[in-house]
Amino acid sequence: MRMRPCFLAVLPCLSLLACDALTQTDGAKKPANKSVNSDKPDDSKKVAGDQTAKADEAPGDQPAKTDDKAPSTDTPKTAEGDGTKPKSRSHLAQKTTGKAVKLEQAPAELRKAFWTALNDGRKQTAGKQYEAAIAAFDLALTKIPDHPRALSGRGYAKYLAGKLDEAEADFHKALSAPGTHKLEAAIAFNLGLVAEKRGDTQRAHGYFSLSNTLRPTKAAKAKIEGDTKACPVEVVPAAIESELYENWQELWSKLAKRHLVDTENPPKSEAEARKAVCTSEDLTDRGADPFPACESGGPWLVKYYYDDGAHALVVIETADADQLRLTFLGEAGGGRCGADSKASITGDFSGAVVHWEVNEYVPIDVMYNDDDEIVDCTTDECFTACADEQDSTATDFIFHPFNADTTIIRSPTDKAGKASVRVTLDSNEIVLKSDTCEQRMPVRDKV
Repeated sequence: MRMRPCFLAVLPCLSLLACDALTQTDGAKKPANKSVNSDKPDDSKKVAGDQTAKADEAPGDQPAKTDDKAPSTDTPKTAEGDGTKPKSRSHLAQKTTGKAVKLEQAPAELRKAFWTALNDGRKQTAGKQYEAAIAAFDLALTKIPDHPRALSGRGYAKYLAGKLDEAEADFHKALSAPGTHKLEAAIAFNLGLVAEKRGDTQRAHGYFSLSNTLRPTKAAKAKIEGDTKACPVEVVPAAIESELYENWQELWSKLAKRHLVDTENPPKSEAEARKAVCTSEDLTDRGADPFPACESGGPWLVKYYYDDGAHALVVIETADADQLRLTFLGEAGGGRCGADSKASITGDFSGAVVHWEVNEYVPIDVMYNDDDEIVDCTTDECFTACADEQDSTATDFIFHPFNADTTIIRSPTDKAGKASVRVTLDSNEIVLKSDTCEQRMPVRDKV
């Protein structure tokens, strides 16, 4: 039996809570009409207004304000005492079609501690107490690890404190988690600010364009005014490290530890190990038969399924001295809200591009109001649910002899889930192109 372990994925397919806290009966296919599906917490309380400045919601050199001048997160601000209620999500049916999804959530005390620390971090950022803000966001992340709002908030505090490398790392990690377009637009804008601070205008404009594509704002539009070539992409150079193995049996053993191959019948020879490692599930449709992926000259893209319906992608290449190089690209489909994907590989050992499109329903932070409606979270009495909004992302992985590690390029998708930016290789250059942009960048370890 193959069981899915809890390890990080590169693609935006991570749940906001720990893997072992999640339960899903079948992750093979997403339901036809996914909507909010949640378990009402026992400690639901009255919605309170939130006057705390939320620095991760709108980037800038001053404490953020919630308006249309800059991107914000998916939590609307509610004026305290004016009778205004958060926007209701009651129109989203609280059941799924096709499969049951049980949403496990962190214990109430952890959720409350998380939101208390998060709001403290926002308050400290607004007061320009950046080290205190970073400490508060650190505390929040000990309660709910890898939560994109806490990562984004910490990244923004680090940006304001001049810690650009650390801020960039937090923003990339926050953007890789499932999130609403509103939240991801804010994170992309902040990445643009980091690149702008470094004097990298091309990358900055790419992030500002990505932000404006995800959610058009005056701030993002002003940043890219007059620039018709910048493509809306996130570039993460040297993002994934590869591993070398002496032979196919050693590589099989590594995959077995990840529960990606059948361990009940270990291979007895190199030929059997190669066959087991190279047997790939169909890259676009789970209903198709498995096929031998390592028939061409390589590199080879292989897809494996876990027993819970999630799947993983790896790339296998031959290396010097007859060694084998393994690059784990990530996993999808095993989150609380369901996902499906399709992948392809083009090129050869002189340069190859793996294209992976993932459509995942977004986990959101919500609560119940006095009318027993599901509304956006504004206090520390929150839980997570699956919304009907999709987080559709196209990711291209660049394999090239010039790069020791794989570069990732993420781009938004259109309404049909297709990549809005095409990524190809032209000799030693990465080519980005869409109907509205065209951009070239050299293939090197630092893009």
